[in-house]
Amino acid sequence: MNSIVQPKQLVQATYSPISAGESHYGVIDENGNLSMIGNNDEYQLGNGTTLLSKVPVPLYFPSKVVSISCGHDSTGAVTEDGKVYLWGSTGEGLGESGTKYPIKSGKTYPIKKPTLAIHLEDKFAVKIVINPTSNYGYGVIFRDGSAYVKMVVYIGNSYKEINNIINVGSGIIDISLFYRTAYFLTKEGKIYTSGHTHLPFNSKYVPFRDKNAINIGLGNLDGEPTLNPGLIPFRKIVRQMSRGRKGLMALTTEGELFTMNSYGDEGPNTVHILDTMSIGPEPEGLEGKTGLLDLSTALEKSKPQKIPIPDKIRLFSSNIYRDAVIVEDGRLYMWGVEFSSSGTVIPNLSNVKFRKERATRKMVMIENPIQVDIGGKVKYVDTGRIFAIAVAEDRVVNYWGTNDLKQPAIIKDRWYKNCANPESYVTREEWEQETDYIQIYSRNLRTGELSENPVCYERKSMIRAIETQVFADWVPMHGRTLDVIGHGGGPGKKRFYKTILLYYIDYSSYLLLKDPSIREYIRELKHQNQRIGNLNGTFGIGQNHGQSPGFDIYSLKPKTP
Repeated sequence: MNSIVQPKQLVQATYSPISAGESHYGVIDENGNLSMIGNNDEYQLGNGTTLLSKVPVPLYFPSKVVSISCGHDSTGAVTEDGKVYLWGSTGEGLGESGTKYPIKSGKTYPIKKPTLAIHLEDKFAVKIVINPTSNYGYGVIFRDGSAYVKMVVYIGNSYKEINNIINVGSGIIDISLFYRTAYFLTKEGKIYTSGHTHLPFNSKYVPFRDKNAINIGLGNLDGEPTLNPGLIPFRKIVRQMSRGRKGLMALTTEGELFTMNSYGDEGPNTVHILDTMSIGPEPEGLEGKTGLLDLSTALEKSKPQKIPIPDKIRLFSSNIYRDAVIVEDGRLYMWGVEFSSSGTVIPNLSNVKFRKERATRKMVMIENPIQVDIGGKVKYVDTGRIFAIAVAEDRVVNYWGTNDLKQPAIIKDRWYKNCANPESYVTREEWEQETDYIQIYSRNLRTGELSENPVCYERKSMIRAIETQVFADWVPMHGRTLDVIGHGGGPGKKRFYKTILLYYIDYSSYLLLKDPSIREYIRELKHQNQRIGNLNGTFGIGQNHGQSPGFDIYSLKPKTP
């Protein structure tokens, strides 16, 4: 009598109590309670509003939350009783009862609050993964090792929706979704993939449309595409994987991290296959713009590439713009875009407004991992699209990224009694405890001492006012000489802002005013006799066109205890 030998489970599933999305994130506490923070324009926080929240918003479920995943503008969670909940712009179009909303203009309505996915009720879920790169697609892993995947693929010049429950290998323990591609990690540490391929570099010109049409791991059932994942050849056992900015990333049981294309160890052979698809040289106007490499370089880069980390890696996170790893002793390393020299992720503009203004942000790339110290051993890290979060042993969520998600500083009791002015300069209303205020202290030029009573402002009113009073430095134009009243000059690159009390501050001070974590500032003289003018470079009465003797420019600095 023959017996069936079951494959040995070599790796265990990886779970994290934190998840970072496009511009929102979720945290599960030690009691299984879920809180959401961040942008909310598509109801992704799940509290039924579209208001951004910089403080945790608690959500309530019938049982403890065991899995959280934040995507582009959507969120999903799994509770310990195996139920799946979705909210935000998931593309699912579920109503509060779990039924589908009607579709208008090809779009589905966002889900305002966590809603039970009744189409998955007959399965016991253990983990959910939301596609971080679009509003459409998610995967759910079940206790029996099967998985449900909803995604879009591009076949025959059209987009097709796939809804499949699949089984792969000895059982699925993790899923990664990236645009039109799905990756699956099995219990024996092997990776499978379906959908659009991440191709290696090649050395001969192949039209983009031909490359874009290449899919892998798809089947056909009654004329409709289905998932039939194909194995990615890789000689090592993988215990965690995720698709990131440079391709598929795989963490081995030996603690090494590799990045690779969809063909793994077979990358070099794929280079040769791609080159056979060439239709000739690069078309005129595209020379040097199609990413071609010489053959030897293409073959070398097509192999799995090990990422240089000095110690064994315990956990990693990867997204479109940045990557992070935690090594065995709890140190954190990060790399990618928007990093300062000290290793802290920073926004290039403090007034960045998430996706809507991403195109205005200048990206700075750090290619090699650098250590980030958050004052203790790091337990979890997750990289969102424009920010990153990490949790150390003290259970505090550390945050890097756009200032829009920074939690405001704590308002001290009856702070307003210290203000030199009893009411707002703009609204003329008396101060109240809940006001998002700022306090500006002046320094005595003779003694160097700070004023006892700062001048107080309502932050938003202050910012709105100075944004209507923006001026430039006035500099000679085209080799001309400035006369006494500024003829021969025009606006330069520096920017100065006229405050409610008629003094001027520089650009860096304006940015600091928009940081909600700072409430106390010190005003200090920075420049004297500065020529300033209007941004249009025009002349006229009251237009500040470079008058002599000039203006005093002040800088604002955070007041430290």
